[in-house]
Amino acid sequence: MVPPDLKKRFQAYPGSKRNFDAFPKSVKRGILEWIAQAKKSETRNNRIEEIASLAAKNIRAHQWRKRSGMR
Repeated sequence: MVPPDLKKRFQAYPGSKRNFDAFPKSVKRGILEWIAQAKKSETRNNRIEEIASLAAKNIRAHQWRKRSGMR
C-alpha cells in the first residue's frame, strides 16, 4: 500500500503515479520497503521526493544503474 505522504508527493509530479503504478509489483515492493526503512524523517522525505520525481520520468528509484563513464 502506498503511504499517504508518497501519494501526496505524486500530485506534484504529473504522470508519476501512473508510471509508479505500472512498475512491476516486486519493484514497487522494494521501493516501499526502502521508504519504510528510513530511520529519520528527513531521510524518508528525501526518498519520497526522489521516488516521485523519478517516477515522473518513468525511472525506478532505488535501482542499480550503471553510471556513465564506468566500464
